[in-house]
Amino acid sequence: MIFTPIAGGLGDVLTYFLDGELGYFRAAKRLGYTTKVVVWSVSDQARSVFEGHPDIDEIDMRAFAPVAHMTDIFRSYAASVVPQARLMTDTERAEIPWVRPEFHLTPDEAEIARRIEAGAPYVAVHPFAGKPERDLVRAGIARSVVEAAASDGRRVVVLGGDSLRNGRPIKESFESNNPNVISLVNKFSVRLQAHVASRAAKFIGSVSCYNCVAQSCGVPALVFGSAGNRYDMTHGGSVFKKMRDNGTPVHYLDRRPDLFGDLVREFCRDCR
Repeated sequence: MIFTPIAGGLGDVLTYFLDGELGYFRAAKRLGYTTKVVVWSVSDQARSVFEGHPDIDEIDMRAFAPVAHMTDIFRSYAASVVPQARLMTDTERAEIPWVRPEFHLTPDEAEIARRIEAGAPYVAVHPFAGKPERDLVRAGIARSVVEAAASDGRRVVVLGGDSLRNGRPIKESFESNNPNVISLVNKFSVRLQAHVASRAAKFIGSVSCYNCVAQSCGVPALVFGSAGNRYDMTHGGSVFKKMRDNGTPVHYLDRRPDLFGDLVREFCRDCR
């Protein structure tokens, strides 16, 4: 049995799902390997990303541990604490193809996704975040951002849902009377919402999990960051490096919120 270790918040998990070793598992299974993911996550929703996926035989969820942040030793640590399974070797990875995994949807979820994708191009908006200082609802701009995105008859799909982060409850809700706005908040799984984010014409949101999906999948994004994100945006790795590489515009929540509506409308102008 081979396994891949995954650690972090929900954004880290989704990024690794899309860009990590899981992309080798389909070919490995064809060669007779059994496969396993071992996940150390702060989010109770992480398991749903992998459930039912045909490339994964076993899911092992574990409590988050500080060592998961230590990227230089994390794989060695994982190899030492996961019995009856081993990491893939460099040789094995070099000899089999890597194919980006797709989110595995139930038949009902696939039908919801089909209906959303069958209409005009849409903007995915994720106004929430696991860290309060990044949350657009707490900042008081979530509704104005959504309404600006939906102006001129544009379709908008709002993402989000309740979760536990290191055991701390995070409550999220959003409803709109605008006929152009579809709220998936607290109605569907993380994997369906991640799929929807990956197929959007554009993405708007906080520095959070579905922004990670947009960055990995090349969806043009407009991001609102907290003051604490400034250093990360210029020096950080992982999703922050992807944002720099993708040229993602970032606007900070402590700067001129009265202009955010105009920024959103301009960003969405060519999405029809």
